Amino acid sequence: MISKFIEMRPYFNLVLLVLLCISNKTSAQERPPGQFFISGGVGGYSFSKQIQKEAYGNTLLFEYGGVIGFPVGKLTHIYLKGSYFETSGTHISRSITIDKDGNVIDRSREPNGTSDFQMRRVNFGLQKAFPFPMEFYLLLNGGITTVKTKNRINRTDFEPHQDNRNGWLGFFGGIGIEKRFINSPFSLYIESQYNTTNENFIFYIGDFGGNSYSFGVRFYIPQSKTAFK
Repeated sequence: MISKFIEMRPYFNLVLLVLLCISNKTSAQERPPGQFFISGGVGGYSFSKQIQKEAYGNTLLFEYGGVIGFPVGKLTHIYLKGSYFETSGTHISRSITIDKDGNVIDRSREPNGTSDFQMRRVNFGLQKAFPFPMEFYLLLNGGITTVKTKNRINRTDFEPHQDNRNGWLGFFGGIGIEKRFINSPFSLYIESQYNTTNENFIFYIGDFGGNSYSFGVRFYIPQSKTAFK
């Protein structure tokens, strides 16, 4: 049951992203100005592709980061999230070919040495909040994902070297819950996001899409104004 839900998450998050865009168009212009926010949190990241699981394990990798929100409406924000994690594992030597449609196909892969891996991820897009009773809010966000990776590889048949990649990874969609407090600029939030991998850029950027889970504290700056009038 759980594995089936994980398989369906990319489609589920895509639907949420569409609803986010529709809701933003219909309500952003009608609401009074919102507030600029900053937040910090911790959580975990799990790769969605089997080759990364073989290299770094099938467990959550500890990550931390922060989010900045620029208001464009009372409950709509331009969303900018930065995250970082590092891990060590097995380097997988991979031989690939590209078919006539541009798809990457594995010809062979096998363990060969060790890998010290770091990834900085930036999610940029929109976030929409939907109010519920008792100061709870449903959060929907989505947009594009970029990454900057550093990978120090120590192979048994080659000198140690760096394989660093950076650029556009793909898209993301997320859902979360926020608990605000009356007469307080602070709130608590928890969210889950899925980051896709752009199949056309795997050869250049890497196959680093996956699931992100985080929770943290958010601070709304009093008297802040919207980014656009």
